[in-house]
Amino acid sequence: MVKLIIWFSEIKLRYGLLICCFAAIIIALLLNFFKQSLPEVWYGAVSNTLIALSASVMVSFLWNKVIFDHTQHYSKSGIRDYFDDFSEVQINLAKKIETAKNVEIFFMYGSTFLNANSSVIKKLMNKKNSKLIVMLADSNNKFLPMYEAYWKYESDKFDKSINSTIDTLKKWHGEISDEKSCDLEIYKYTRGCFTYSYYKIDNDIYFVPNKAVAEKSFKPITIHASKTTNSNCLYERMTREKDHMINSGELVKIFPDEKV
Repeated sequence: MVKLIIWFSEIKLRYGLLICCFAAIIIALLLNFFKQSLPEVWYGAVSNTLIALSASVMVSFLWNKVIFDHTQHYSKSGIRDYFDDFSEVQINLAKKIETAKNVEIFFMYGSTFLNANSSVIKKLMNKKNSKLIVMLADSNNKFLPMYEAYWKYESDKFDKSINSTIDTLKKWHGEISDEKSCDLEIYKYTRGCFTYSYYKIDNDIYFVPNKAVAEKSFKPITIHASKTTNSNCLYERMTREKDHMINSGELVKIFPDEKV
């Protein structure tokens, strides 16, 4: 249905302009035909009015074509909203996770997020036929010491936070019987730098590019997008990237099948 509406809108804009041009030619011919039978004052008034109307209609079609093209571009990407501070979406994330069936999270260590959203994470874990995938840094990832030095963290900051997140997730999941618990998968990002994090909740994704500045007053931005039928939308792009990292060994599953 959505595709049909988009197709109709595109046809309407494309051929509407041609119809306007054709109508303008017809009007010009009719004016020329009736020129001799109309008083000069009437002819001037009618011709000026029709020319003005034709011009305004043509400009309107052109402007709507520009808007339509831009709308199509963002519609294909799935982008719905932009936030200049990740904290602005925290409440939205919690609400969506609370009612979600499939949640996928990719971040560096996640202890802050886990502490702030413990109740909704536990609620998700108590849903049979639901799935929670968490991907976080491997303590042996060679980029972590560089991040610690750049952001002036203690040398064991990431190691402690990563282990705490993993232990907490396992503990919460272990407290629920197999008959009632969701499927939990935990992966470690063994190599490569963290240029972004993301939170995929059912058919929505919150994409958070990492900030490049060390100053803590600068907060990371967040882009909210939805899954679309376009294979190159943000949602599908991140899905392909995650799948590739798993296949290449950049993401290694440690739970439930621990290998590292």
